[in-house]
Amino acid sequence: MRPSTFALIAALSASIAVPPVAIAAVGEKPVANTPVYSEDTFLEEKQDLLNLLFQAQMSVQRGAKEETERHINKAFEKLEMAVKAGASSEDFTKTQVSRVVELKFGSSLMPKVVYVPIGDDDLDMSTLSKALTLKGIDRGDVEGAEIHYVRLRVIESKLIHDLNEAREELTDDDFGGTRDQIIDAQKSMIYEASSAQKPEEVAKDHVTLTRYMLKVAEYEGARKALDVAETALVAIRLNADAAGHNTAEVDKIRVQADELDEMISRRDPTLFEQIDHKLESWWEKLG
Repeated sequence: MRPSTFALIAALSASIAVPPVAIAAVGEKPVANTPVYSEDTFLEEKQDLLNLLFQAQMSVQRGAKEETERHINKAFEKLEMAVKAGASSEDFTKTQVSRVVELKFGSSLMPKVVYVPIGDDDLDMSTLSKALTLKGIDRGDVEGAEIHYVRLRVIESKLIHDLNEAREELTDDDFGGTRDQIIDAQKSMIYEASSAQKPEEVAKDHVTLTRYMLKVAEYEGARKALDVAETALVAIRLNADAAGHNTAEVDKIRVQADELDEMISRRDPTLFEQIDHKLESWWEKLG
């Protein structure tokens, strides 16, 4: 079983230079005269901005220049609105944790990466299908799919720089350069990953993600999502008595996880309904 990669985003955010003005370092109080907002004041705006960057990346993947430019312009507008409202001055060390899907695609050795916000309500197939459109990624190209629980931030100077660079690269028809600047902008918005999520939530979320990846025939993405679900099941089993779970039922699901992984590896679309039915029953039992 492969190890979980919750630490990835934390490592990415640690490498991002943070301007000294109005941004508090981890463990420090906000800069004097910086207003502190409630934890979810700007959550929707930040999720919308992250989603616009995702849409821009999918457009550039398709080579849709005008569409990419529209998404970049909308991202600029959303950024301006968020900054005027005060999003760049919030104490992001205390902001609400948000769910983001990390997709790796194109190459197993040097994959392209994109982040997709998926909201904060109970995650089901309908919600995920609406949020996670894969137009721009070739069928069977997803190498990894995992949900991270992160804090989102707005660093105005960084985002302006990356969006301006993306627009310049696009003007020169450098789609690769445009994509790189967009992903840099996305990474700058991710402050840290949280490991405080309950394993039941992580398991349920990744069961849903596994089902969706299978639905769109992204088998490697499905196997990665299933692997994260299985890791969460181990944590549930260790805590089963305290959490009120039936340990025998949890053990049964863990055995079935290995069986489903083998079935998914066959890449046989005729097995979809059988696998999906089993995953749906897990989702209900995980309650």
